[in-house]
Parts: sequence; structure tokens; C-alpha cells
Amino acid sequence: MQKNYGDIPNHYENLIYLIGWENIVISAVQSPQNQKYVGMKVSEIAAERVVDSYTCAFDLLVEENCNVSIVNFIACEKDIETILQHRDSCIISDSIYAEGGKPHPRLYGTFPKILQEYVKERKILCLEQAIHKITGKPAKIMGIPKKGLLHKGFDADIVIFDMDTVQNNASYVNPTSMATGFSHVFVNGILANNHDNFINSGAGKVLRKK
Repeated sequence: MQKNYGDIPNHYENLIYLIGWENIVISAVQSPQNQKYVGMKVSEIAAERVVDSYTCAFDLLVEENCNVSIVNFIACEKDIETILQHRDSCIISDSIYAEGGKPHPRLYGTFPKILQEYVKERKILCLEQAIHKITGKPAKIMGIPKKGLLHKGFDADIVIFDMDTVQNNASYVNPTSMATGFSHVFVNGILANNHDNFINSGAGKVLRKK
């Protein structure tokens, strides 16, 4: 239930009131003196600095000229399962590269996590459903031509993997750890990954809706 805090309207969605400072983790800062706080909860940093969490957050923003990246622990796993199984849902990652620090592990692990956890281990989706939600379905919705299907005349974007060995290795502690179990990845018909070894082929391109 939303509450009214002074002049803040009661319809204002505020993550602090929803999840608390103990569920907000600093993932990147710029200054050398604050690098020790990367990976820590705001509540933990506040305790170390012997200030309240609000003061701690404001001080960090001032010290970093507002250039602070965070990770919020807010999602409900049951909701994730329900949305994954919905016929209209797609699977994407909106994670961005932080300037230094630790990015969200979804940057490196979204799709291998889907295959390993939600298909192989927990069987929330079958393999065909997962692949379609990752490839052909979003390409069709976004109106991106010649993508998402193995079809004559389409761009040769092909991932070859073994479900028995697919492993997501990205975690909140080590978020940039590469996945394993992918033997070959072709981007526009050019080899970009050979048995988990990245090849900087420059074959990728920006995709725009037409």
C-alpha cells in the first residue's frame, strides 16, 4: 500500500518504500575512494559510515556527481515464471554496460540462464518455446526482417550448443563471467565464437525496425 509522505503524492512509486535500502546494491561508482562499496547494499554502507541510509545515498550521489549504478532486488520469482509461460511474452535483456564496477549479471547471463535454469533444470519452458521467445518472436514483433529464423534468405545468425553442458556463470559476485557450453556462434554467417572462445569478427550490426 502506498503511503503519503509529506508533499509526496500517494500514487508516487518509490523503490525505497517498496523494497528498502537493504535490497539496493551499488554496482558501479567512478571515484577510487568509493570502489570499496561496489557490491555492497546501501544499508551496509550506511552502517559502515555511521549515518542513516538516506544520508548515505545522498552523500554518494554528491561524491560521484550522480554517476552511480545500482541493482534492485525487487522481482518475484513466481511472477517471472508466470510471465515466461505467457503466450505473448518474449525474452530479452535491457542491461547496460556500467562505467566500471559490476554490471547486472543479466548482461552476460540472461539467455544461458533461461536455457539452464528455466528449461533444463526447472522445466518452466520447453526448449522450443524458449528459443522462439528469444529469437523469432521478438524479431517479428519488432519488425526486424531476415532475423530470428533458420530460413532461406535470412541472415545466418546461428548458435550451436549442447543442453547437457550449457552453463550460466554470471553471478552478482562475478557478473562478467562468460557462459559455457556453446560450441559455435555465427553472426551474419561469420564465426564469432568457437567452443566458448570469443572471436572479434566485427560481423554484428545495429538492427533497426523497418
